[in-house]
Amino acid sequence: MMRIDTFFDDAVAAYRAQVASDDGRAGAEDAITLLTDYRLSGIDERSFELLLARLTQGRSPVALLGSQPQTIAADLADRWQAYQQRSAVLARA
Repeated sequence: MMRIDTFFDDAVAAYRAQVASDDGRAGAEDAITLLTDYRLSGIDERSFELLLARLTQGRSPVALLGSQPQTIAADLADRWQAYQQRSAVLARA
């Protein structure tokens, strides 16, 4: 569970920075709400990947006010892939 928790922490911090700079504020706020809701429910990596699939299909488990589920899915998928790659590199070091 630590790996997904660390990813969520990093992603939420990046989205908060977007909110602070007013760069894509509404979408970032939606992503923060979504990640916070899922983190509080004790999400694991498999559940996160299912969430990404659901968002990609245009379905969101929470109300999104400023963006489409697919937009959040694409951004989170990119962040997740980058996070996994960094983790793999660090594990080999």
